[in-house]
Amino acid sequence: MKNGTGRSGTIGRAVAGALIVLLLSYTYYCQYHSKISSLDSFLISLLLVAVLCIVLLCRKGPLFPRRMIESRRQAWLFIGVIMLGVFARTAYLGAFPPADGQYGEEARTAAHAFHNSFSPFFPLNILQSQLALRLFGNTIPGLRAPFVILGILSVPIFFVAARLLFRNFGAALAAAALFACSTFLAAGQRTASHEISGVATECLAIAALFLACARRDIASCALAGWANGLLAAEYLPYKVIPAMALLTLIVVLLRAPARPRLLPRVAAFCLCAVAVLVPIMLSDRGRPLWFVSEGFVRHRSLEAPPSLPVGALIRHWWEKAALASSFLFIRGGGHHQIIPRSMGIIEFRTGVVGCLALACCAARAVRSPAKLFLAGTVVLTVFLGGMLPSNPSLYRLIGAVPPFYLLIGMLIDDTLLAFPSRRRLLSSAWTAVFLLLVWSNLYNLLAVTVFDDSVRRSFCDPDLTLAQTIAAAREEDPAATVYLLSDKRFLGVDNDYDFLYDRARVRVVADPRDIGEPHGVLIAHDGFIAAARALPGLSGCEEWTPPLCPRRRVLRCRF
Repeated sequence: MKNGTGRSGTIGRAVAGALIVLLLSYTYYCQYHSKISSLDSFLISLLLVAVLCIVLLCRKGPLFPRRMIESRRQAWLFIGVIMLGVFARTAYLGAFPPADGQYGEEARTAAHAFHNSFSPFFPLNILQSQLALRLFGNTIPGLRAPFVILGILSVPIFFVAARLLFRNFGAALAAAALFACSTFLAAGQRTASHEISGVATECLAIAALFLACARRDIASCALAGWANGLLAAEYLPYKVIPAMALLTLIVVLLRAPARPRLLPRVAAFCLCAVAVLVPIMLSDRGRPLWFVSEGFVRHRSLEAPPSLPVGALIRHWWEKAALASSFLFIRGGGHHQIIPRSMGIIEFRTGVVGCLALACCAARAVRSPAKLFLAGTVVLTVFLGGMLPSNPSLYRLIGAVPPFYLLIGMLIDDTLLAFPSRRRLLSSAWTAVFLLLVWSNLYNLLAVTVFDDSVRRSFCDPDLTLAQTIAAAREEDPAATVYLLSDKRFLGVDNDYDFLYDRARVRVVADPRDIGEPHGVLIAHDGFIAAARALPGLSGCEEWTPPLCPRRRVLRCRF
């Protein structure tokens, strides 16, 4: 009876898998012949491969090799960490990020979502933006709402990854708490940024990898492939992790005592990853692997090794490594910063502990595939994103942040296991260090970031200010025509702001004489204000300076 049940279950899974493969094949065929959009094909792929993984995982026995939470006390501590993540991502949310400013390419992402266009670079970001505009309205705060929720969800996902890796509950909880209150992540996950939104997907991919390493069955390997396929579609710094995950999985399977069959498990990982990525490959048929090197190719930032003597070459790469490392711990760079320029991605004290953890982990990486994965991911991300490009950027190192916090948890776990006779003393010492790091991150988040006017002004976007002024005028009087006196071209074909308003009744003129018979609302800015005030028939004029852009002036009148 038992064998019959197992055989029928195997046949059922095989039939379900075959049906999903057929549906995927038909979906890709339709996409290739332009019968369905790339975005729809990508969404179908996500759902079908997820169903396949769920079907494979539906069997008797626990999903995880150990219980995530073993007592009521641990449950309350876990809830406390979740609440810490919620507080760090929602405290003073109305003030930071400012509703009248944008970070990075938030408006462009919203425009892609509004027009239902597909970007092969950041498909998950566009799906989230479409959901945001439908649920919360066409506003900048509404656009950010699902990203805040996803940032909160990344905390328990990170905890699952840490718990799968560490035997000690306290080590996993400490790593998750540091992740929850990380200054850079908590501030960045309040925005609709394609650069930072991939952190949640990265946590999912890492958790799925550790689950596959623990269970070593085809189902968990397929799930890990699906999650890492999602991650390969994210921004440049996350693309290192799928390759490292596959390498780690192969090493774990080769070292397993029972020696499970390698080929079926690796094939399940690769096929599920490719099934998610095929719609992206087909979306740009001329360059199907373009997205793999998106950041380097798009910015044309690869730097050829200089022709220098050996000593000078070593010094050159040492300086590049120091610069890249400074982005992690000391300073930022570029514009649209969510942290002060004097800070790195990781808070300085946390970085010191993390560097110690990285050194200890690297010394024993050969013996432990998990340590090899974490240390290798951090080092390769810093090298590819910070040392290899000619214009290194802070945002190309984001993929190293979750593995860095896992390294800190691993250091705690290793010290507690190495000295069991001094466990109580070490636990007290680590608790003191942990509280100091949590306080430092929260202090930087609130005092140095949220209430720092220079950081808030980095969200200044004059074009967005004009677009929001137009949207407000259209909301007050939908029948009125809005005239924008400006030489701006942001209302043209490549408009990134028309998701905020209906541009059918908006006219952009550079000369007041082109207005004709004015009737409606007139908006002007900066150097056009004097010409606008010279027009006859104006009433109810308001002139103000946007709080985030003190050098700009905006005028709004009725006529």
